[in-house]
Order: sequence, then structure tokens, then C-alpha cells
Amino acid sequence: MSITRPPRMIASLEGLEGSGKTRFALTAPGPIRYLDFDYGVEGVEFPSATEVTRLPFNLLSEFGVSELEQARRVKAEMKRFVSEFVAALGTCRTLVVDTMSAAWAGQRIAYAEEKYVVMEQEFTSMFRAAYACETTNVILIHHLRQDWAKNSAGKSYKAQTWSRDGMDSIANIVQLA
Repeated sequence: MSITRPPRMIASLEGLEGSGKTRFALTAPGPIRYLDFDYGVEGVEFPSATEVTRLPFNLLSEFGVSELEQARRVKAEMKRFVSEFVAALGTCRTLVVDTMSAAWAGQRIAYAEEKYVVMEQEFTSMFRAAYACETTNVILIHHLRQDWAKNSAGKSYKAQTWSRDGMDSIANIVQLA
């Protein structure tokens, strides 16, 4: 008995800053919807033969804004992100989130730690919708952070290893990590 798989891929990319994650993601089939949480597109080479629609998201707060107001603004931006993510499914060939590390941090600010389950379920619902869509590739880009270790005297130091920044369980959710 053979299993027929939809002609799409749901993948997670991770790497150090400037290692080519975004460049690689933008080589996927177009049209591409590019949900951009990164610091801008300086240095990013967009393919000329592929239609790319960039939607920027800003989680950075203005100076002098209260924590409550900052959380309100971030929550509104994250609601817009979830809406754009789901709306893109089936309307573009590839959906790129750059970076999902920043989106995850935005969810944590928007929902605060006491609503961790709500935050996680909202993202889980997005991935379920991605699996239900048989025509849109989804590529999630993650930053890496350097790990810390302790020596025999208990002093911390930067280890020679790196870990994905946020969303520790993403490898269990996507098809390719």
C-alpha cells in the first residue's frame, strides 16, 4: 500500500546569522509570501524570476511606552501575523517566516507566561492548517544562540555548541528540520 503525499513541504531552517538561510528559502517555488520579523532585508537577494510579496512585522517598542502598551501592540502584531500566515495558505506556492524565533518571542510577549498553553495552541493550529493545505510549502527560519556551560569550578563560559532560539519542539512538528 503506497501513501500519496501532497506536493508541498513544511520545513524548519536554522543557522547562524548571515549563513544564507533566507537566501536558500527564497529559492523555493514561487510565488512566495515572505513574513518578515527580521531586522529588514538589507543584504537579502530576492530572486528576480520569482514573485515575492514581503509583509514586515515590527515587534520593537518605542521608547517611553509602558509595558502594558508594548504588550498590547505586540499582541495586535501577532494577531496580524497569524491571520496573514493562514490567509497565505493555498494562495501562494511558498510561505516563508523569517524568523520564527522572533515570532515565538512575540507570542511570549503577547500572551505572557501564564497563558503558555494558549500561545502554543495558536501556533499549533497554524501548523495544522499548513498540513491541511496541500499546495503551499512552509519554510520557518530560526536563529541559533550559543550555549553556555560551567567548568569544574562552577564558572560559566560560552560552549562550542549552538541551539535553536525558541520553539524547542519544532522538529517534531515539521516534515524537515
